[in-house]
Amino acid sequence: MGYFGLKIVLLLLVLSGTIAYIGNFLGKSVGKKRLTLFGLRPRYTANFFTVVSGMLIALLTLSSLLIISKDAQTAFFGLEKLQQAIHEKTGLLNQKSEELLQIKAELDNKTQQRQLIQGELTLARSEISSLLSIKEKLNKEISKTRQGTIFFRIGEVVAVGLVEGGAAAAENLNHFLQTAEQNYLALKDKNVAGLIQVDPQSFTQTIEILKGLPEPCLVKLISASNVIFGEKIPVTLKIYKNEMVFQKGDQIAAVLIDGRLPRDKIEEEIKKLLSAVHLAATQKGIQPDAQGAIGEISYSEIFELAKKIKQFNQLTEVVAQAAKDIYTSGPLRVEFSIKAK
Repeated sequence: MGYFGLKIVLLLLVLSGTIAYIGNFLGKSVGKKRLTLFGLRPRYTANFFTVVSGMLIALLTLSSLLIISKDAQTAFFGLEKLQQAIHEKTGLLNQKSEELLQIKAELDNKTQQRQLIQGELTLARSEISSLLSIKEKLNKEISKTRQGTIFFRIGEVVAVGLVEGGAAAAENLNHFLQTAEQNYLALKDKNVAGLIQVDPQSFTQTIEILKGLPEPCLVKLISASNVIFGEKIPVTLKIYKNEMVFQKGDQIAAVLIDGRLPRDKIEEEIKKLLSAVHLAATQKGIQPDAQGAIGEISYSEIFELAKKIKQFNQLTEVVAQAAKDIYTSGPLRVEFSIKAK
């Protein structure tokens, strides 16, 4: 307790003691002289002075505190306002707390969105990197195309042949590859070791398939990239069962041709029949050779067929049928039968 507080306590003690003494003195005096106040008996009058003196002590103490201490004034007169202010501040604090929680939730949401965007950005960068790699490969292919003549385009057939399966599958496949390589070495100015480069995985898988198939299978060498004349040829292997597609005499396609048409129109109709034959054979699984053909018919055959149809001079049915048993490996050999309708 400070010096100022000690003086206040001493002052209150002195004042309280003085008032108590005066009140007690008045009470005794009234009691001895048997005085009355407001018509009360002397004893009650003495009690009245005692009570009043006590009240004066309380009033004086309170007044002194209010006069001397600003804290006491605030506590006595501003307590209700203080409580109201506390209530308002508490409400404001709760509101700010809710706003803070909302801001935190929004921040968490933005953080999640940022992480999602970062993930999408990473994916986009990966895709861009992949596209750039593809672009680089394409640029190389374009550069090759500009620098020289394309010998093979990616996906084109380099060679086609029948390969025996069974225990000697690996030896037979290597022989087929060597034969195909010798055919292309003859086109070059000088020999190049390993002209045809087979994908190792494709080579191994093809051998495993051939070992389980004792009958001959059709094997294709497919160019794995664009190849400029003179470059080595990277290839993958595709294998097909060499199954019978048409028996000798089977009808492949047919058409009605009017023999009264001019010769050139009849020849056009025959060519349409040949296109239908080619389509039917392809749909049945006959594989084209390295030049993309699955069979040939000379113009002299077309001319002779048109001549016969013209001689009928009426609507004629023309049937294209297998000239022999035809397998997946081809080639497609057809013959024609005609009959007036």
